[in-house]
Amino acid sequence: MGAAIAFGVWYVSAPATAQAPAAPNVLIIVADDAERRDLGSYGGRLATPNLDRLAAEGARFTRAYPTSTVCTPSRYTLLTGRIPSRSATVAQRTPAGEPARITWNTFINPDDATLADAFSANGFATALVGKWHVGLGPQWHVPPRSWPDDPDYARPMEENIELRARHIRELGGFDHARAVYPNNVKAMPVSSRLMGHHQHWLTHETLRQFDDFALGDRPWLLYHATTIPHPPDIWDTLHDMDPRATLHGYRDEHLDVLPDFADLIRRTEAYGPFENRSVRSETAGVLWLDDAVGAMLDDLEARGLLDRTIVVFVSDHGRRGKFVLNDGPVPLLIRWPEKIEPGTVVDGVVSLADLLPSLIDLAGGTLPADYPTDGVSFVPLLTGEAEQVRAAAYMEVTYTRGVVTAGFKYIATRFPERIAETLTPDNRRRINPEGAGESFGDPDGGRVRYNKHRIFPGYFDDDQLYDLRADPGEQHNLAADPAHAAALAEMKSHLHRFSADLPHPFGEFGIDPLETGE
Repeated sequence: MGAAIAFGVWYVSAPATAQAPAAPNVLIIVADDAERRDLGSYGGRLATPNLDRLAAEGARFTRAYPTSTVCTPSRYTLLTGRIPSRSATVAQRTPAGEPARITWNTFINPDDATLADAFSANGFATALVGKWHVGLGPQWHVPPRSWPDDPDYARPMEENIELRARHIRELGGFDHARAVYPNNVKAMPVSSRLMGHHQHWLTHETLRQFDDFALGDRPWLLYHATTIPHPPDIWDTLHDMDPRATLHGYRDEHLDVLPDFADLIRRTEAYGPFENRSVRSETAGVLWLDDAVGAMLDDLEARGLLDRTIVVFVSDHGRRGKFVLNDGPVPLLIRWPEKIEPGTVVDGVVSLADLLPSLIDLAGGTLPADYPTDGVSFVPLLTGEAEQVRAAAYMEVTYTRGVVTAGFKYIATRFPERIAETLTPDNRRRINPEGAGESFGDPDGGRVRYNKHRIFPGYFDDDQLYDLRADPGEQHNLAADPAHAAALAEMKSHLHRFSADLPHPFGEFGIDPLETGE
């Protein structure tokens, strides 16, 4: 179990009455690197009828921002409702007095309260299927050259499966854990012949978890985290990997839950020719993801549970702005016919830290004041009672912090003193926001991971300000423009307030000069 949290249990298994309505189930589907432009309901280029159904029958958010733009810290927030830099692992790895360097280091620790803890305390059964990626438990080494059907491979493979599940149950507080990916598929101890995507198998495991939930009498929460459309190349998976492949080796019970690989290849090819391999892979991944969502919705509908289940689709972050704080919000769709009018569009700024308290609220549960969340409930946005529930959303990655409002985004990079004192106007563009000088991408450009300097001209600027209404692509940095001095001061004030409540210092931020009168 995760951290013990004292809640008042509001669900009872007695027959529903007007005074004690049955609690809804909650299904959270978390995509890996999905963009809003991938979905038809956001004006995307691909046919995503099942995801579009969620938008048509529920709510579509236009200003939902991740707390970070890389997998681990964003998932830390989704699973805890907290800002990534609150992770104890970050504290252990950050020298005293320095800003935290936020990367893949924001693990869930034994003292962290989680989504599963919150729902369990409200009477829910809980399960996780798929990608965890917020800390590794113990695992046996498996040679990459091993054969999936080799008996000598089966023993450590099966032991690893149980070790992963036990880790999620004990650390994350989930009652059940299936098909767990503790890391990206290329970084796991499995046969290289299984190092691809297994969305058929993940979907199958989710449907089987629905079966297991049906044996009980409690409402349930299921967190389904995919590995797509994130690399490795999905096109390679569809062409080169045996469709029977799973983390359990070769199996066949999952093969019919979704259209087969040949069908997915055919539908992907219809969108060609492609600009590059990445676009082809992402196209296949989004179509595969939509198929999986459709299978889950159809299964719930066949059980008579769809209208008794809050269904959420969200992405951990996008691809264009990955590892920087530029670019736009992520897709967030919520279907719950009891409280959300079909076709609702939510334009208010929300943070993914808000998702946990909002789902507890939407389900009619309680989240006590002492639960350590950085989120606020956005249910008033869903019901039309309010247009905004927060003035700004906070984001962080590497040595960069940002705030975003309805009109502006401000991004600041502040290095530890040991790095800052080495910087000059001549060498500043040789140091990336991670504080590193080695080349991660283009040796002739800056030292840039994912070549983001080619997409965002302000990449090396210590202060960035964007007018999101005039410049949604964040191409024109207004931080030095005197005409926007007032907007810059206001956005800095927001960052001061967020920084004051976080455990690590960040440059001059933390004491708001607008509040002290300086």
